[in-house]
Amino acid sequence: VPIKYSLAASILTRTGIIDHAKKNGKLALWDPFCGSGTFLLEALSMLNDLPVREDIDKNFHLLKWPCFKQEYFEAFQAQ
Repeated sequence: VPIKYSLAASILTRTGIIDHAKKNGKLALWDPFCGSGTFLLEALSMLNDLPVREDIDKNFHLLKWPCFKQEYFEAFQAQ
């Protein structure tokens, strides 16, 4: 189960990395979990002043990628 966006946003806010990135124009962020990319997606959203999303359980960003293949996704989910 992916980490909730609100928790990722809270962690990123607490570290101060977003404020630092907005001040100097650079972001150095490593997502050690290598899963759904929640920390990376939330950091990019925060840098662009977009609200925290709560739809992770319903809408994976992967579903909107041009290379997304529905049949592969369904086969993966069935495992």
